[in-house]
Amino acid sequence: MRKETLYIIASAAVIGLLQPAAAQVPEIRLAKQFSMGYLQLNVMEHRQLIEKHAKALGIPEVKVIWQTFNGPAAINDALLSGQIDIGSGGVPGLLVVWSKSKGTPQEIRGISALSSQPVLLIATFLAGFLVLGIQTGINAIGALIYPTSLRANGSGWQLGIGRIGSIVGPLAGALLIGWPVEHLYLWSAVPFVIAAITCFIVYRLNETRLATHPELREAQ
Repeated sequence: MRKETLYIIASAAVIGLLQPAAAQVPEIRLAKQFSMGYLQLNVMEHRQLIEKHAKALGIPEVKVIWQTFNGPAAINDALLSGQIDIGSGGVPGLLVVWSKSKGTPQEIRGISALSSQPVLLIATFLAGFLVLGIQTGINAIGALIYPTSLRANGSGWQLGIGRIGSIVGPLAGALLIGWPVEHLYLWSAVPFVIAAITCFIVYRLNETRLATHPELREAQ
């Protein structure tokens, strides 16, 4: 997510507010959809960026209305019917609504890109690939760490603790719903930090054990 995108959309909304109004509080109506691709708009709503930019331009009172639609078709219909002023969606939806309004006084055009879908897809692929690789290789790593006499018990405990995490994780995630976005990103890094520290401790303990009992290194 880039700050430039937030500023462009907020500025475009404020420009719309600068249009003459008949002795009433300026109003701007925006639409968003359900997905992480529209996180920028959630940040705009949460931090009231439109209101802040409007106040900086001398508009103290602004009525900002946010609506959530389930799909680009609904947003296009709302734009064409005048129910909203600014919508959000992908390129196909923009082309459709532009072709319908082209040449009219209310011709609809794009303002700014919200996100980079190729980067998002690549990041998602890498995250899934690496997680699956860790889940597959953890059993082999456990077999290298534990001596033969404890290998079965050690691997069993290892998998059991992992199952506890898979149960506690979704429950903890449900409790975090409604938190500020910046807090969610901050706390989501905590499990990775704990895992990294745990792996380092296990590595050091294993190296100490092998230094004390060199014959175990040959067994591994």
